Amino acid sequence: MWTTPTRAPRPVLRRPDRGGRTCQQVPAPDSITPPRAGHSPKEIRDALLPEGVGDFDSEFRRVMDDAKERLDLTALHEFLEHWRWIAISSQDPEAHRHMIDVADRLERGENVPATPWSEAKKQMGL
Repeated sequence: MWTTPTRAPRPVLRRPDRGGRTCQQVPAPDSITPPRAGHSPKEIRDALLPEGVGDFDSEFRRVMDDAKERLDLTALHEFLEHWRWIAISSQDPEAHRHMIDVADRLERGENVPATPWSEAKKQMGL
């Protein structure tokens, strides 16, 4: 079951000291965000609705090719996090498909009835 993510602790990298004999711990830069445990590309893909799998696959191939060329996994980590949220949203297929439909209609410039945020907050008790 997918859960709401929590911020993962920053990894610690080890690098040799100037003499190369011992290692010192160095916090990883903020730009390095490894994938969360249990959220592999296969697990994310398996959680998607059928209509999202093709887009996932083609984008995954593109991101992997770019990562190999640049020797940089940043874009891969961002890709996995983006699609992880889509997989979470996909756990309620009807609501996810409705959201996609509304977004498509808005992009086409259609007038889509909506509840003002202030009213939505009241309805949620916020």
